[in-house]
Amino acid sequence: MPARFVPNRQLARDLAADPTPEIRVALEELGRDLSLSARELALADAYDTGDYYRGIQEAEVGTDEHGRLVARVNATDYKSSWLEYGTERMRPKRILRRAAARVRRAQRLQGG
Repeated sequence: MPARFVPNRQLARDLAADPTPEIRVALEELGRDLSLSARELALADAYDTGDYYRGIQEAEVGTDEHGRLVARVNATDYKSSWLEYGTERMRPKRILRRAAARVRRAQRLQGG
């Protein structure tokens, strides 16, 4: 009889609540890559006064509203949402979204 896979749903909750040091380090590295990529894109596509660029914070590792372990990068300049989502006069630049996609592609290329 073939083996049957049974997901351990509690394991994901346990890891989010108390992640191993290796998981936390890996997530911190991904967050650092995301911050750097976002700053690169901001420098190339959205650098006027430098406020948005300087407002892209280092990643913070923690849990989201569903208890999942995440690395979160915040952009604190008041114009951040305009640049990310656009306005009626400006197309969205999607800096953070593009940075996340860039990091995901790099991870896939590395076999991660």
